[in-house]
Amino acid sequence: MKDRESGRKIFNISGRGANARIEIDVALADKMSDQQVTEAMELCPVAAS
Repeated sequence: MKDRESGRKIFNISGRGANARIEIDVALADKMSDQQVTEAMELCPVAAS
């Protein structure tokens, strides 16, 4: 998911397999609207329900 203003990635996956990590740009995540948060949750395979 990308920030709508800057086009920069908010979430990024680095590594593969057991070494995979989800990285979050906290500054961009803090600016997400409620709608963007819902979209991110729906995209995430491990999102809270």
